[in-house]
Amino acid sequence: MEKKFVKKIDNLGIALDLKRRIVGVNFLFIKKEFDDCKAERMKGHAPYCRMTAKAMNGEHFKVDIENFTCSGGVEMLGLRPSHGYEKSGKQFDIFCLYEDLAVARKVHNNLLPIPHKIYGAEIGPLSELEKADSVLLLCNGWQAMRIVQGYTYHYGTATNIGMVGNQGICSDLTSRPYMTNDINVSMLCLGARLSTNADDGELGIGMPFNVFRMTMDGVLNTINAATEGRRKKELIERIDSAGCDFGQEVEFGSNYVSYKGKFPLEDYE
Repeated sequence: MEKKFVKKIDNLGIALDLKRRIVGVNFLFIKKEFDDCKAERMKGHAPYCRMTAKAMNGEHFKVDIENFTCSGGVEMLGLRPSHGYEKSGKQFDIFCLYEDLAVARKVHNNLLPIPHKIYGAEIGPLSELEKADSVLLLCNGWQAMRIVQGYTYHYGTATNIGMVGNQGICSDLTSRPYMTNDINVSMLCLGARLSTNADDGELGIGMPFNVFRMTMDGVLNTINAATEGRRKKELIERIDSAGCDFGQEVEFGSNYVSYKGKFPLEDYE
């Protein structure tokens, strides 16, 4: 990543008081790209959500299908095509999460697995990757609100939100955003919560890198409009503690909730 972009990522973390690293996923489409990737291969085996948890804690590595212990992850990320057994809903049906086979089939077929072949992936803190296809993070409700506000600053209403409480990171936060080229929000799933040790108030947000870049800009541009005084004071303390050039003045008494100006309603009747 360019230094100026790494700085923006750092400033976003300060602005939102993120407790975990923002994760980047760089798809490696063929074996040569995998071999040429400078990241070390992850040692051992893990489900995809555990891999992203490692990246949230600062680890940076590459993986191929041999590193995965979950069938959902390899299917959603395009490391292998979906089997007929999965497409039929049979696999989901045995989980007893859905009323019948028809519902299980509908759920599976709306997960949006990546349909083209991908050999492997480089996964790590976004600021450490040279490039990324997908970006994901875990956050609390207030942080999620601010990210959505940053998204709507440039794009307006998010119209491609989809989640099922299953495959919360591999589908909701990786393949769906990649396939729709749009932001998605997830309540995660049991496996994702266990693998990431997420607390009850955490949720996930994923988006393609190009959307993240503009969303990050939107978050930083709406700090004064969408943040109350208490949080602005805390933000200034974090800026001072980090000793960074935040690049934006924090103004008190200037959020949209406290606006006391008169609207010229009569002029627009």
